[in-house]
Amino acid sequence: MGLQPISFDEFAALEAANGGRMILRDGVYWKVVRPCFYQPLVPWAEYPHASLRGPTAAMFGGWQHVVPATEPFNSSLRFLVFPQVRGYTVESLDYNRRRQVKIALKRFQVREMTDREQLARLAYPVYLDFQARTGYDYYASRTQEPVFAAWAYRLFDCQKLLILGAFDGEELVGLSVSYLFGASLAYMTFFSNSAAQKHFISDLMLHKVREFAAGYQGVTTVVATRYKGGTTLDRFYLMRGAEIIAKPSWLTINPIASLALRLLSPKRFQAVWGEDAPRSSSEMDLSKVES
Repeated sequence: MGLQPISFDEFAALEAANGGRMILRDGVYWKVVRPCFYQPLVPWAEYPHASLRGPTAAMFGGWQHVVPATEPFNSSLRFLVFPQVRGYTVESLDYNRRRQVKIALKRFQVREMTDREQLARLAYPVYLDFQARTGYDYYASRTQEPVFAAWAYRLFDCQKLLILGAFDGEELVGLSVSYLFGASLAYMTFFSNSAAQKHFISDLMLHKVREFAAGYQGVTTVVATRYKGGTTLDRFYLMRGAEIIAKPSWLTINPIASLALRLLSPKRFQAVWGEDAPRSSSEMDLSKVES
């Protein structure tokens, strides 16, 4: 199966069509990650600090981006990444994870989705089951069938996404969507129904994406998600070989917003600053915040 890298413009158009809130400034797409706080659309993309200006609305909150390793930095962004792409096989996994993948392989067949009508029709009940189980609230209007169908059509029409369906006989029970950005394959979306979860569908779909990356020339990493500090999802990836990669970043933040975050939500404060979180208000104000 072939896969072409997606461009910033193409990915921005897809995200905007799916309800993402973005601002384009000086050629960089900024995504709203929380009110008045922005990060680039592709969060691990590197930008020299001097080349960027954040969105105007960020003056009330802040903005943050990864910088090249040679640049000054004042914070870090952490990602869950599978860096050992080329040598990956199911035998690379530990005994329990290997067993789970092999159990799933006996029950499910994974293949690329090639028909948008089939994708919209078969994936809708899977999404309803997933949404009812998890309460996932991003773009929750997809529980409406016409909205879901429009989303599925946009995915298929992009033609630069890897869309894999897991089937139990003729029934679709899981779906994953990945995209290639530069040398990184990003595991963008995954959902499955409850019955398939009992037979390790999550392990199987991650395995198939890693297997694809291992055989695709030019892919050096699989990016799973942002590391969120030890959540259930974080542990899922870490137990399957992911590594926490801390990328140097530059954070510009309103001092009042930073202090309020530090006092009211210490976990979010730590997540924003990363490993370089200031230990006191004076340190934060004098040496970490850009005026």
